[in-house]
Amino acid sequence: AFETSIKDSRFDLEALDRYIEQHLANKISVAQLAGSVFLGESQFHMLFKEQMGITPHQYVLGKRIDRSRRLIEQGNLSLGQVAELAGFSGQSSFTHTFSRLQGMSPS
Repeated sequence: AFETSIKDSRFDLEALDRYIEQHLANKISVAQLAGSVFLGESQFHMLFKEQMGITPHQYVLGKRIDRSRRLIEQGNLSLGQVAELAGFSGQSSFTHTFSRLQGMSPS
């Protein structure tokens, strides 16, 4: 008998993380994320939220914040450079988002 495992209704988080890491400095859409794991956009969004408990956008934002924290800790870049490398649209957007999510200013 042919059995489908629960894994069939999941996506490859490692492949998704690799895609995000490679493209983090750019704008990343849900359509691009879905395509990276060979799913349709709405199916991907639903599965992602179900498995991860957050939206794909929130997940990518978390990855951007993680990268920016690592870059800030290295201490040799301006906040503008950190914002750009972490994929934020600008320094003010980065500072606002970082402060909101981390409870402190990035500087």
